[in-house]
Amino acid sequence: MLFFLYFMWFVFNGSITVEIAVIGAVVCLFLYAFICRFLGYSPKKDIFAMGLILKCLKYLAILFISIVKSNMDVIKIILSPHEKSPSILVSFKSEVKDFNKRCILANSITITPGTFTVNMKGRDFTVHCLTEDFDKEIINSKFEKELKKMEEKR
Repeated sequence: MLFFLYFMWFVFNGSITVEIAVIGAVVCLFLYAFICRFLGYSPKKDIFAMGLILKCLKYLAILFISIVKSNMDVIKIILSPHEKSPSILVSFKSEVKDFNKRCILANSITITPGTFTVNMKGRDFTVHCLTEDFDKEIINSKFEKELKKMEEKR
């Protein structure tokens, strides 16, 4: 919250000088103290939010790397005329309990090239994989492990 207040101070001022930075720091500290004291806000919420932001950034980095790797694998499949392996449907039960996180998992699987979430009922997933190699990455995937870590820390 404090960093957000300080950022908004600069946005509303429109320029960055030493005087504006110092005055903004003092004003934002007093405003933050007021919010904590009289509005029931806690610095623990800021610490929790920063941790959650870092976990989300880590998840997005893992997702981006997985998308790039899967793109390369799909390109290899497309450009190799002789190697044709059948596509398969994979069913698995996720360890993620929260519905919203399971939706994130399903969408992460779908956004990754070569895989598509066909069905999600409760904790049971059915995923279409372009080849048998893709199913190894789906079951116990990095996505699921990171979402499980986020769930445990709450």
